[in-house]
Amino acid sequence: MNEQWMRLNGENLPAAEALFQKNPAHLECFRALTPAVAARWPESVLKVHRTQVSFCDPRPFCYAWVRSRRFYVTFGLDAPIEDPRVGLVVEPYPNRWTHHVALSGANQVDDQLLDWIDLAWHFKRGSGRSTGMKG
Repeated sequence: MNEQWMRLNGENLPAAEALFQKNPAHLECFRALTPAVAARWPESVLKVHRTQVSFCDPRPFCYAWVRSRRFYVTFGLDAPIEDPRVGLVVEPYPNRWTHHVALSGANQVDDQLLDWIDLAWHFKRGSGRSTGMKG
């Protein structure tokens, strides 16, 4: 699939949803995440790739993807978050920490996850602050 850009303002999102439609729980997670992101960052756009969706404003600050039958939300920060919900944290570059959060249902798109994504949004815009957070 070629990359496609689309607004998050309620337009039909068939290219993005096609990535998650094989599993109803994944599609449910994506359908919960998208309006939640749009509500907090209304200027955001989706960039649909072959295997993931990027939420951009203007830079990518959050990603949704599936691997091994799990739906993931990924974001980057300047420090690791230590929380049981964060399944994997890696430091691919100095002071650049990538966080992977597996979701099993739409109810896990909650304030805590959106607050972490908010930190990533600020970090990508250069207005980030140290996040070294526990829980």
